[in-house]
Amino acid sequence: MGAAPVIEHLVFERVLGTGSFATVWLARDDMLDRHVAVKVLADNWSHDLEIRRRFLLEANVIITAASRRLSQGYSVGVTGDDRPYLVMAFADR
Repeated sequence: MGAAPVIEHLVFERVLGTGSFATVWLARDDMLDRHVAVKVLADNWSHDLEIRRRFLLEANVIITAASRRLSQGYSVGVTGDDRPYLVMAFADR
């Protein structure tokens, strides 16, 4: 898992969950003025092009889907150490 990633305008507070492929962090988004969930691809998978493609495909689905059953996706990007991430609505439930 390691240290929190560095992403401009996000202040990472704590880990919400971790799995084989990614870690989800609770962060404060200064631009949105709210808490968000940030899913970051694990470092050991970040160089696998197929895993990156699947992560970004999932991120695209979440950002474009309009469903009450999915957390709203806000943005996608790459951390300073070249790991894809997805910023989503934080649902504390």
